[in-house]
Amino acid sequence: MNAATKPLPKLTPTQAVLLRAAARTNTLTGLRQCGWIESAADGHMITDIGYATVGRQRPVPPDAVQNLVTIGDLQLLEGIPVRPKPRASIEFPSPSVFVTS
Repeated sequence: MNAATKPLPKLTPTQAVLLRAAARTNTLTGLRQCGWIESAADGHMITDIGYATVGRQRPVPPDAVQNLVTIGDLQLLEGIPVRPKPRASIEFPSPSVFVTS
């Protein structure tokens, strides 16, 4: 069996994870160097050049959509007790009541 037909050894799970991480990093680095993507607050964003490269136009948000101003969750909870008032405690009989001889 020559070197061209010899099967490659199987990767361990750790090696497979490292290989995927390295491939992702190299892919993102290459796309960023070409100017097709740029860093964004929550990951990456395709640039105008990136859209042009794949033959698409950047999606434009519809004019009818308004920016939503949200009220903070704490303001919604104003006046609602965070912890309910404790109930009257229930007294259970002692375990000796259940023991039969």
